[in-house]
Amino acid sequence: MKKTKLPIPQDYEEDKVTEVYPGLIVHDGRVHGAITTGHSRLPLFCVLPIAVFSGFADVLESYESCACSADELSGFVRNLFEQRYDFARLLCVLADVEREDHWWAYKPEHVSRVRAALHACLEELDSLKGKRLGER
Repeated sequence: MKKTKLPIPQDYEEDKVTEVYPGLIVHDGRVHGAITTGHSRLPLFCVLPIAVFSGFADVLESYESCACSADELSGFVRNLFEQRYDFARLLCVLADVEREDHWWAYKPEHVSRVRAALHACLEELDSLKGKRLGER
């Protein structure tokens, strides 16, 4: 089977590392910029199916490098899916285009869907400026 080389984004920085959620890292130079547990090379997309279908104990048995606990992982997933309105739609669009094509960012029809969802999120944020909690 021929191995396909993953394209690299134009603004790629091999040393760019961000931890915008506690304990989870996005390192552009590791696992093609996937979300990983801590500073490991273990992407969450490997951990989640095992945790859901077999339990977190099997995750720890399968991956010694897992740098998060069951509580931390479930907290992240809960917070991710706690999104509402256009932010919830954005998550669904991202999941759908990934489901359809792992190379979605290079397909104009998928990019336009993601851009529309992102634009709706920005509009939602703008519409909330100056409003109080619960006021729409």
